[in-house]
Amino acid sequence: MSNMLDVFRLYDPAHDSIKVMTLHVSKGLEFPGVALVGAGRMPAEGEDEREEARLFYVGATRATQRLVIGASGGGNFATRLEAKSETCPRS
Repeated sequence: MSNMLDVFRLYDPAHDSIKVMTLHVSKGLEFPGVALVGAGRMPAEGEDEREEARLFYVGATRATQRLVIGASGGGNFATRLEAKSETCPRS
């Protein structure tokens, strides 16, 4: 909880902003913090898993300091992310 409070204390509305965009548009851009929401529902039914994985990679590599992944859902990525998160150190 204190980490979230620190984020709000550091936020300066005159200089900071939140940008919402698709993974397609984010290619080539970088941001200090990135939140990938809906990753747990990837790949969507009927979508190519390799293409969705490529887009996920594009989005995840936009973060230069902090990456937050919303992995709730029943997609293949959610299952894989949950398994990997159990072996990764938490910050």
